[in-house]
Parts: sequence; structure tokens; C-alpha cells
Amino acid sequence: MTSSPWTNRFLVLLLIALPMIPIFSDVFYPSSYAKWLLASAANQFDRGDVEKAQRLLRRSYDLWPEIARDANFWQQLGRIELSPDSPVSSDSTWLSIVRKIPEPEQRANAAAEVASLMLERKMYPNALSVLKEFFPAPERRSYRQNNLIAYTRALAKQDLDEALVEVDLALQRVENESFLDTKAWILHQMGRNDEALEVIDRSIEMHMETLRSVSAFAPVLETMEEMLRDSEKSESTTESPSPSQSTPRKAIEKEGVGWAHQKLVERFTWSTRMDVEYQIMATLRFHRLRILEALHLTHRAEEDSRWLEAFAPKPWDSLD
Repeated sequence: MTSSPWTNRFLVLLLIALPMIPIFSDVFYPSSYAKWLLASAANQFDRGDVEKAQRLLRRSYDLWPEIARDANFWQQLGRIELSPDSPVSSDSTWLSIVRKIPEPEQRANAAAEVASLMLERKMYPNALSVLKEFFPAPERRSYRQNNLIAYTRALAKQDLDEALVEVDLALQRVENESFLDTKAWILHQMGRNDEALEVIDRSIEMHMETLRSVSAFAPVLETMEEMLRDSEKSESTTESPSPSQSTPRKAIEKEGVGWAHQKLVERFTWSTRMDVEYQIMATLRFHRLRILEALHLTHRAEEDSRWLEAFAPKPWDSLD
């Protein structure tokens, strides 16, 4: 079948007009085009072009600042800005965006996203400043907000008495392993390690009970126990190396990622939920190790140290 002359002319006109579509969208439909840019940023990030994703993300806001009210904007911000391949951007740029959001609740939620970026970069005092600026008073916060700012204070080692009040407010609403971990870490930073150990033990026990009840995670836990038992048997039957041949614990700690972690990932279907729970499990173990070390409970500390040497998903100093 052949095309008519009018069809050919229409196709030529369409090709000429295509480059103009973004311009018209920019002028007449900024909200729609900004959302399209945001979606394009997500697609570019998924394709591996992080710098382009970052540019598109910023352009979506510059075109239509109201997009900052969209939760998806901040979710994509977190994904793109936290990528190891992402150029380090100015945090003041994102803070200026947060300050322009008129609704206090949306402004607080956006501040939490920016603070989370800073926490990932270990900018603890900066993150705390953001939360203190934009969060409401403790009694008007959500329990998640109280836990977040309390944990940030613990990481920054600032205002620990306030942090204890805030996490207790969160625990009055919901008692879970994460909030208990926050309290344990605050108590540890305050030097109250006996109390911290009681709380972190309860946190780990609660988390393990949750994991055992999840059908997908139960076989993972069984395999981890088997790996540890096999490792201990192998060590007990192997001749002890001379001091010059042994691997110092500090060297293992510096290396970070556990020797069995990748084996678990390859053996099981690793869902997002499993990854999150695994990260929590490792953080709880790391925190308890530090508390046990502070109490000079060497034997128990050795157990958690062995666990981390086997299963830590990332370097130990990134498990805060």
C-alpha cells in the first residue's frame, strides 16, 4: 500500500512539530510537563545515566515548583541523590525548596527526606539542624518523626536528654525493634550501657520473632545458622595459624562485607522486604556489639562479631 501525498505532507509537518512539543508543554502545561520530566528522571536513573536524571529532577522543579508537594518528587530525589554515581549536589538547594512548601506537614515530610540524604552521607549535625528547623514540637509530631529526630540526635551525639524523651513518646505509640534500637543507641551514647543492653536485647528478640513468622525469611535464618555452625566446626578442626598468619580482627572489620552475605543473596530470592529486614538485623547486631564492648562482655561481643564477619551487608562503619 502506498501513502497519499497528503499523508506524506502530514508526516513531514509532524516531524517538524515534534521538537516544539516540549516548548508548548513548557508554556501552556507546566504541571504536566514537570511530571513528565520527573518520570524521565526516574527512567534515566534506571538506565544508569545518573547525571542526566539529576538534571531532569532539578528542571522539573524549576519549571513547576508545586511539584515539591508531590511525594514522588522526594522519593525520586532520595533514589537519585543517594546513588554512588550521583555528583554531590548542594544541600542548600534542596533546603531552599523545602522552605518554599507552604503546608507545614508536607514541609516536614520533605525535610525528613533531605535529612535522610544527609544521614546517608554521615552529615549528622546538618541533618539534625534540618529536622529541628522544620519538625513541629514533640507532642505534635508523628511517632515516626519523634523516632527519626531522636536517632539523629544520637548519631550527632547532641541533646541526648531530649532524644530520650522523644523516643519514649514514639514508643508510647508503637513499640517495635527500630524504636527500641533508637533508645538503646541513645542510652549507649549517654554511657548508660547496662540499660542499653537490656533494650537492644529486647529489640533483637522482637525482630527475630518477626522474621521467623515470615515464610520467606525462615529458611534464610536456618541457612545462616548452618553457615555459622559449619564455620565454627571448620575453625575447630583447622590447626591454629601462627600470629604472623592470622587475620587481625581490625583488618576483617575494615573489609566490612561479610564472607557469607553474597552466598545468601545468590541462594535465595532477595526481595526488597528481605533486604530491608536483613539491613535492620545487621544494624541491631552492630549496635549490640558496641554496647557489649563498652561493658567489656568479651564472650558475648565475640558472638556478634562473628555474626558480622559472616553476614554484614556493608562495611561495619556504615551500619549506624
